[in-house]
Amino acid sequence: MTATHGFKGYKPYISTVKGGRFYIDTPVFDAEEIAHATALICRFGGHCRRFYSVAEHQLLVAMLCEQLGLADPFEGLLHDGHEGYLVDLPKPWKAAISDYNTVELKLEAALRQQYGLPPVITEGCKMADMVALALEARLLLPSKGNDFAWKDGVLALAAKVRDIQLNCWDPGIARGHWLAAFGEMGPPRGYVT
Repeated sequence: MTATHGFKGYKPYISTVKGGRFYIDTPVFDAEEIAHATALICRFGGHCRRFYSVAEHQLLVAMLCEQLGLADPFEGLLHDGHEGYLVDLPKPWKAAISDYNTVELKLEAALRQQYGLPPVITEGCKMADMVALALEARLLLPSKGNDFAWKDGVLALAAKVRDIQLNCWDPGIARGHWLAAFGEMGPPRGYVT
């Protein structure tokens, strides 16, 4: 417990790379912070053959959303944006940590609202995320994902993706590519909450 936790009116926050404060109760997201933090977070809790960032994963999901016609690529780019403020926990640990899912869903909803995305992840974006996981597992994990339980259709869609290459970029390069994609795509037009 830090000394500030005992003060009346204390609101929990994290300090951000841009020198600001990110309050969990009143979140305001920043694309540069998302790009920076997710570029530094390794997928699979770091248990992959090479460093592979959440930022690069989000770029892959955006590409799959577009290539497979599953969802708005901008949704794919931001689908894990909240992890820039929480971290990327492997699914079994997310389920095991009480209240983590509640906090994650709250931040995800706030991010989606801020960027004009549907209030909850679309089925198409979920599928693109699972296809990305299948491709990443095949290329980065010793198990190749052979021991994963796959949703129907995921492996068939993954087999349709040709010439997939995971670059395993250094964080600075991943950050730059993520920000460039964010600048090109921008928030979707015509979405009404």
